[in-house]
Amino acid sequence: MKFKLFLLIFFSVSIFNFAQSSYIHHEINANVIPSTSTVEVTDQITVPADLLQNELKFKLHNAMDLNCTTEGIKVEEVAENEKAHDVGMDREESESGDDLLVDEYLVSYSADHTGDLVFTVNFKGVIESPIKQSAENYARGFSESPGIISDLGVYLAGSTYWVPYFNDDLITFNLTSSTPQGWKTVSQGTRTENEDTDKRHVDRWESPEPMEEVFLIAAKFTEYDYNVGAVTAMAFLRTPDEGLANKYLEATAQYLEMYRQLIGKYPYSKFALIENFWETGYGMASFTLLGETIIRFPFILTSSYPHELLHNWWGNSVYVDFETGNWCEGLTAYLADHLIKEQ
Repeated sequence: MKFKLFLLIFFSVSIFNFAQSSYIHHEINANVIPSTSTVEVTDQITVPADLLQNELKFKLHNAMDLNCTTEGIKVEEVAENEKAHDVGMDREESESGDDLLVDEYLVSYSADHTGDLVFTVNFKGVIESPIKQSAENYARGFSESPGIISDLGVYLAGSTYWVPYFNDDLITFNLTSSTPQGWKTVSQGTRTENEDTDKRHVDRWESPEPMEEVFLIAAKFTEYDYNVGAVTAMAFLRTPDEGLANKYLEATAQYLEMYRQLIGKYPYSKFALIENFWETGYGMASFTLLGETIIRFPFILTSSYPHELLHNWWGNSVYVDFETGNWCEGLTAYLADHLIKEQ
């Protein structure tokens, strides 16, 4: 009976996940310059025809200078320096953790346009929001920043508004990033390019799976990986440590198999542990971002780590409408923290 009830819950929420049938797609090329806290972006945006019924607007970090390079498309600023609202992973927070400001843009196109709308925008700016102590609430870490580019590392997310944000609908994207040699970039999806060229390092991450936001995490990482069937377990450490990496890779393999048998197929092609340059406990689609002190606590492997991995089923592929409550946190705690403690 319990198993049948669980399947009913799973299929019910899965239907909600796929209720949206078409997605805005971003083809992103990002050049990251840590020494000046700068990012330069070219974004080719495809808006499906069925999403063009209403006025088309997007918001972007107010530090960005933007222009549109597509003939026949006009992108004009209609509001500036508006207070940002948390989106994506941070959407359940009651208020923004930082005074980040955004500008709003209106996209205008021919009245007789038919089919999908494809246009390209170029923008660049400095992103250096300070890292602050988290408020004493349901934050998933000890400190937070809506977005930062520095010599220590890069954290860009939905909360950064570093990619044009249209609405709460899910999106798809491909991200090609250029960073200094010796750096690596991690995002959602599958990596299809990983090479050094002309004193720069280039990564490409492809995410055909619908996402709430686009992450760009970067630093001077040492990478470790291990194939677990169709899934690649990965670890990106700021300080080389093969022993630590192997512990996490082995744990990833163990938990992927356990949850595959309990729930079903893992929804992504990888799961990566990423060491952050400040103390966080974040769980994103296909990776987790944990602080350098946190990942070295021995109990994390049987507590926070499986919890964040399990969020790939509940919260990071089957999404939550936070206006009605955060049901996935309870379900994840039940199938991770409580189950492993019982075992």
